[in-house]
Amino acid sequence: MKELIPHFDEESVEEDIEQGLEQTRHSLAGFFIRKFRITYLLLFLVICTGLFAIVALPKEAEPEIQIPFAAVTVVYPGANPIDVEELVLEELEERIKNVDNVKVFNGSAGIGVATVSVEFEAEADVDTSITDLKDAVDQAKPFLPEAAEEPIVSEVSFNDIPIVTYSLVGAYTDQELKIFADTLQTAFEGMKDVSKAPILGGI
Repeated sequence: MKELIPHFDEESVEEDIEQGLEQTRHSLAGFFIRKFRITYLLLFLVICTGLFAIVALPKEAEPEIQIPFAAVTVVYPGANPIDVEELVLEELEERIKNVDNVKVFNGSAGIGVATVSVEFEAEADVDTSITDLKDAVDQAKPFLPEAAEEPIVSEVSFNDIPIVTYSLVGAYTDQELKIFADTLQTAFEGMKDVSKAPILGGI
């Protein structure tokens, strides 16, 4: 059999190559190929800028997280968790659920204290939402037990979330437990790197 050898038009191939080179010379890539010194200089500047940004940008080991949260706390001295839930927590939750921009809330009842954590919608104005929350809590105050203390509504910062929580229980009077709690509070707040050690549920 006769072997078929493809035929190339040398002049046509040369013209295609010349056209390709001409197009490259007038393109952006062609400019950087011809001006390779400028290319190296720009690359060097980009690397230096990146290194400077890494060194100069502020860094935090524990950056503050901005999330619209609030907490409602009511101390009811000497009350058991069932009474706290029925007489305090349910009254608070009934009002809080109607506050605008509340995404979710969770309540808990303990010995002598009720707490409600409230998360607002991300786009909500925190100051306005806190004000609305305080108004709702004020509406619940007339229905709380007389022995319950003034409700506390506060904005929650993740930097203020406690690392350790201790509970004091035992066969002691409320006054004795309060003395123990005050002693521990003084000791904790005297420790290095401890910003505060609040007491909840005391008399």
